[in-house]
Amino acid sequence: MAVGLGVGVLFGSSLINSFMAMGISKYPWLKWNLFNTLNIRETLPQLAGVKLDPYFTLDFWQSLGALGVYAVLFYFFANWIFSARDVALS
Repeated sequence: MAVGLGVGVLFGSSLINSFMAMGISKYPWLKWNLFNTLNIRETLPQLAGVKLDPYFTLDFWQSLGALGVYAVLFYFFANWIFSARDVALS
C-alpha cells in the first residue's frame, strides 16, 4: 500500500501542482501546501541569483523550512497514532 501510494503521489504531484498554480492567484496561502514545497528543484535557480516570481513560488529557504515543519508535524502525528496501538507481535 505504501509503494502504491508513493508512486501515485510521484506521478500525481505534477498534476496537483498545476491545479494549485491556478488557485494561488485567488488563494495565496496555497503556495504553502506540501506539494508546492516538494518542488525544491524549481527553487534552486534562486540560489544562483535568478529572480523568481515571489507571488507564485517560495524561495529555497522557505521551501526547506516548510518541509521541516511538515516533517515534524508528520512525525508527531504518526507517533500519536502508533502510541495508541499495540504493534508488538507478542
